[in-house]
Formats: sequence, structure tokens, C-alpha cells
Amino acid sequence: GYMTAADILLTDHSSIGFEALAVDQPVIVFDAPDLVQAARINPEKVALLRSASDVVYSVAELPRTVSDILRNPSARAADRRRVAQDIFYDPPGATARALAVIYELLSLPAPASVRSRAAKPRVAALTGPRAGSHASSAPAFSEGSSYRS
Repeated sequence: GYMTAADILLTDHSSIGFEALAVDQPVIVFDAPDLVQAARINPEKVALLRSASDVVYSVAELPRTVSDILRNPSARAADRRRVAQDIFYDPPGATARALAVIYELLSLPAPASVRSRAAKPRVAALTGPRAGSHASSAPAFSEGSSYRS
């Protein structure tokens, strides 16, 4: 997909930014000061995405920021991993676990490749946010889901 074809993701704020972090792709956030209020975005989510991204405040800053990231794409890797682990449950295995559930719901045997990648236990019940999480007070799926709002 386009995520794997790009070296950097540029966004004002979007859930795709968090998805980029989950695959360790550098993110540049273009500051759009009115966006948070106009789009009713949770300010904690804005701060969380920015904590693992490079933030620019003008178009003039983009060339240098892009150049810096291309020279050292792993500079913010630890920040990206930290945020991805906070937002997603076990990001590398989410797709395999989802496929395993689909096969199970359809009462079909899952291919060996899906079974081996989906070996994590699933929890179907809703739970509250994990301690230390930036999640809102809304319930979130635990372990069996890949995204918590």
C-alpha cells in the first residue's frame, strides 16, 4: 500500500498518523491551530501524536525537516514505538489475530500462516482503559482489538 511506498507521512492530524507510527514510519505534523477545535479532536490525542512526530509550523520548515528525517529516519523510533504500544495492542500481530477471528466466526479452518501469527490469547469482553494510558474514559476492547479510541 501507499504507507509502505512512502518514506514519511505528512498530516495535520489523523488516525493515519498513529497507523504510521505502528509501522515505524516517520511522521511530520503540520500545525493547524484551528483544526483541533473545529474538528473536535481530543487534545490528548493531538499531544500524543505530536510527541512521536516532527511538528512544523510553516511550509518553509518542510524541506529541512524532510531532509533531516531522510538522513536519520530512526531518530524518533523509540517515541514511535512508545506511542504505538500505548494506542494499539501488539501492533505487529493485529491483522493476523483479526483474520483468525474471522475464520473462527465463519467456522472455517485458518491457514497455518494465520494460526502461527495469531497465537496470542483473545479477550472478547470490554474493559476500561489501561493504567497509564492516554485513552478516554470510553470502554476499549482489550487484547482482541487493535485500536483503542
